[in-house]
Amino acid sequence: KSFAVPQWHTRHVQHGRNNGCLNCKLIIMGESISYADVRCPQCRDDQEQRRLKY
Repeated sequence: KSFAVPQWHTRHVQHGRNNGCLNCKLIIMGESISYADVRCPQCRDDQEQRRLKY
């Protein structure tokens, strides 16, 4: 499955306000995968750091 992310969301994420990236949430739940270097393919957030927060 792939999800379209609105353009405003992408800009929001790029400015350090990433609290709602759907793909990041799916990765944390185990329903999606990250890149080999553990970045989210949608917003490029470091998923290893995100996992440590939860």
